[in-house]
Order: sequence, then C-alpha cells, then structure tokens
Amino acid sequence: MPLTHPWTLVAVAACSVALAGPVAAWTRRYVRKSREDYTGEIAFETVSDPESNVRAPIRGDDDRRRRVPGPSAHPPVRHPGLLATVPQVAITLVLCGFCVWWGMTAEAVSAALVAVPVYALLASAASVDAVAHLLPNRLLGSTAIWLAFCGTAAVVAQPSRTHAALRALLWALIAAVISLLLTLLRTGLGLGDVKLCTIIGLWLGWFGGSMLALGLCAGIALGGLGAVVLLATHRAGRKDSMAYGPYLTAGAMIVWPLAIV
Repeated sequence: MPLTHPWTLVAVAACSVALAGPVAAWTRRYVRKSREDYTGEIAFETVSDPESNVRAPIRGDDDRRRRVPGPSAHPPVRHPGLLATVPQVAITLVLCGFCVWWGMTAEAVSAALVAVPVYALLASAASVDAVAHLLPNRLLGSTAIWLAFCGTAAVVAQPSRTHAALRALLWALIAAVISLLLTLLRTGLGLGDVKLCTIIGLWLGWFGGSMLALGLCAGIALGGLGAVVLLATHRAGRKDSMAYGPYLTAGAMIVWPLAIV
C-alpha cells in the first residue's frame, strides 16, 4: 500500500488515537514528578516558640511535618482533569479526524500524513502547558524527530523537494532566534516556547515564510485575547505568568489547513 493511500492516513490517525491514553498517563506522571522535584527544597511551615525563640516545624495529628510552598513557588496546577485519559483521547480523536478529513478533501494526503502525529503530540504538550506551565521535552523532541524523518523521506523520494526542506530548516532557525530574543526581553515567553516556535517553524516553514508568520501571529493574537479574557474575569492578575504554548499551538493548527489548500 503506498504511503499516499488514504488508508495509510487512516491507519496513522488510528495509531495516534490509540497512543493518546498511554501518553496521557505519562503526562500525569511527568507533571507530578516535576512538581515534586521543584518543591523538594521548599521550606517547612513553622511556628515560633515564644519561650525559646526557636522556630519549630508544625506537626499534624500523625506527627509528620507538612510542607508548604515558599515565596518562589511554581504556578499552581490548574484543571488537572484535562490530562485524564478520556479528555486526551477525545481531543486527539477530534484533531486527527479533522486532519484525515481535511487531507482527503484538499487532496493532500501526504501533508495530512505528516500533520496527524504533529497535531496529536503538540495537543498533548499544549495540555501539559495549560495545566502546569510545562512543555515536555519528550513530546517536543518526538515532534521534531517525526518532522525530520518525514522531511528526509520526502527528499529521498523526490530530490526536487530539497529546496523546501532547506527552506523549512531556515525558517525554523529564524523562528528560534526571534523567539529567543523575545524571551531575553522578558516578554513572558519561556525556553519551552522557544522550542515550540522552532518546531512550528520546521512544520509550517515547509510551506513558506508567509504561512509560518501567519501561524505565529495567529498564536500571539490568540494569546493576547486569552490574556484579556483572564484579566477581565479576574482569573489572573497582571503579574501572573501565562502559558503561551496552547495559543501558539492553536495558531499553527489553524493555519496548517490553509497552507495545504
């Protein structure tokens, strides 16, 4: 069966959906482990002894010390249920189903074949970022490896695509440099966002700089809109950190269907 056959696309989508459950389980362990590592050196909650002027740890009914966040605590976990198996499988099913449908409608099965795992992996990474302000390197790295593999396979199959592959690498580098500069300027982006922008550059850069620029601008616009909503509903303050990963990912996912038409 050729790789451009629609049933190949359906098979890849089915595999992506089937892996959504195990990936969701891993993300929950990842968030839990990251929080434990971060809070490993947090101060214990204490009270002062008025007679000895010594601060002693508070003890509960089971005589165990209770740890509380210090002044530099990591942003709290929000909506952890998003990382449960059912929501993650549902999100992956919808996104992969959309990729399959759009790829067949636009007669761009090969482009959809590349996009299906990208949608699945980036959706999972964005979910982790929304919950815990973390972008797992394993998910981002897996996406980069998949894109590199597909690009290499495309060049081997059709050497005429070498120009498109080099263009994608160039735009990925440009996206990395620009996002890194924005991070150094303390605009709110983190190093995880720099890696994400690089991957988006590698993905959308295949279709040209205009598609990449449109995808990143869409993500920034969505992030600004999200910030306004959070401030207006008093769900966040001006000094609160914000997860940009979900918005950058959404922007890229919105632009990709336009890029293959």
